[in-house]
Amino acid sequence: MPRIAGSSALSRLRILDLSRVRAGPTCVRQFADFGADVIKIESPPGVDPNENMGGPRDGPDMQNLHRNKRAMTLNLKLPAARAVLERLVKTADVVVENYRPDVKYRLGVDYESLAEPASQQARDDAQPQTARGARGARAAGEDRRRGGGELPP
Repeated sequence: MPRIAGSSALSRLRILDLSRVRAGPTCVRQFADFGADVIKIESPPGVDPNENMGGPRDGPDMQNLHRNKRAMTLNLKLPAARAVLERLVKTADVVVENYRPDVKYRLGVDYESLAEPASQQARDDAQPQTARGARGARAAGEDRRRGGGELPP
């Protein structure tokens, strides 16, 4: 039976998935199913006290929740992992997390903490014709392909 290609409707989006348990992974799975580049960030084994709430890692429920996603392991309690996350945030369009407020602030994955590393990127993306920043050149190229030069006021 031939493999059915997934949708590419959201292929221009990169989403970091820091969500856990059920609602968050289900939400992000919808983006992945429609072609978004989803990177699932998981804790290493033994770090998250709730790691088995979703069932075994290679069980059918976990595989269904995280289909069409790439995955990496980061221990967000360590400064080196935090630096990796900050670099990923600069390349992401969306970050999804569903930690309790005290946990998200302790890990530094709250909006304010993540917005700071991304703020320079957001400023660069707002001026695509300058071709600056990690995605500025790509955005400038997209603007030229659409036949535009100046952005509308």
